[in-house]
Amino acid sequence: MRKNKLWLAFCVAGILGHAECFAQRIEFQEPIKLNDSINSDAEELLPFLSEGGGRLYFTRAFHEDNVGGRYAGSDIWTSNYENGSWQAPHNELVPWNNKENNAVIGERQQGDVVYLLNAYKGKKGISFSKNVNGKWSKPETLTIPGLKTDGFVGFYVSPTYDFVLISMNKNGGYGQEDLYVSLKDQSGDWQEPISLGGTINTAGFEISPFLSDDQKYLYFSSDGHDGYGNADIFVSERLYGSWTVWSKPKNLGPIINTSYFDGYFSIYGDTTSFFASNREEGYLDIYTSRVKLNNKDVLQDSVQRIIDETKRLLSDLKKDDEMIQVSSSVLEFLSFDFNSSELDKKLENSLDKVLKRIEKDSIFKLNLISYSGDSQDRSINYTLSIDRVQNVVGYLTQSGMDESKLDIEIVENPKRLEKARSGVEIRAQVIDE
Repeated sequence: MRKNKLWLAFCVAGILGHAECFAQRIEFQEPIKLNDSINSDAEELLPFLSEGGGRLYFTRAFHEDNVGGRYAGSDIWTSNYENGSWQAPHNELVPWNNKENNAVIGERQQGDVVYLLNAYKGKKGISFSKNVNGKWSKPETLTIPGLKTDGFVGFYVSPTYDFVLISMNKNGGYGQEDLYVSLKDQSGDWQEPISLGGTINTAGFEISPFLSDDQKYLYFSSDGHDGYGNADIFVSERLYGSWTVWSKPKNLGPIINTSYFDGYFSIYGDTTSFFASNREEGYLDIYTSRVKLNNKDVLQDSVQRIIDETKRLLSDLKKDDEMIQVSSSVLEFLSFDFNSSELDKKLENSLDKVLKRIEKDSIFKLNLISYSGDSQDRSINYTLSIDRVQNVVGYLTQSGMDESKLDIEIVENPKRLEKARSGVEIRAQVIDE
């Protein structure tokens, strides 16, 4: 009876997690094109809402009032929201704008530092400017090793300044521009960018990345995933806290996307989104769409009942005299062909056995530990480890396995595995009698 109670508690907790996730799904209202103060006869793109929502930064190209004139580059323009509308914008941002291509790509949480895409002092890439006594300082360069800045490149710097999302065309990528992330090491230095992997990146281009406030949902534009036209906006959920394991990208649908170019999407506080589109043909214009949470009210009562039931079950468990004991053991080891991440029939049969064991035994979670030593190139091994474990996760979930019961770990030391060789080790967490 005790085992059944605990198993039910884990099941209820899993249902609750999915209910909360479902309650947070969002719907977009019909987009509204911003007024003529923002959209002109030139091209407007890269909208970015400041901390607090009172100021909109955007980039304007092919405009005669830009610092370098109509054809010398693009400027950052800014507009304040007053009396229910966006006011006439200006580009009198002397430290930021020059004859190159300029854009705001992030802002620190406190609003006192703005991150910029530009080429200052001959160094193309990322810069930052500080607000000191109400004035913006001259941009300073932010150095990221392995950053490829020739060709088309785009960035998003997080408000917490602990990661940078990058769009660039780099050797060894999946196609044209791919999405990467650069993280800080323990010393606070930026690390070389790593690819977000084959779930996100395609043979086409992936550009204009933006991450939600909770760091769970990635928005980007692509012509490599199935869409409606030239480029569509997609969203993908970040899984297991990993930067390389993502859900299948979901198209935001025909309300947002058209047969033309749609991109440079950003969302704020789950209430307002901005993006750029040339759906009226010609140059890009900036649009906004209000956001509403879907089914939140409908699920409120059900969620509360689940919470109450979970509390009751946990209370019953506490009354039990026995201590809860959980053990971990190797359930299966998947040995892949050399330099391959494909699941052959033998591996699929092994995974089918795992699924049967889950039904039979009191297994409430699986640990998938992936290691590759197939190549002398560390980055290739890492990518292969990711691809292998993604295929395993895909097979298990498509067969009915709950994602919340999967933990993912990528290791670079084979000693972490019982078999001490390349493959994916599946460990089962089991409730002891």
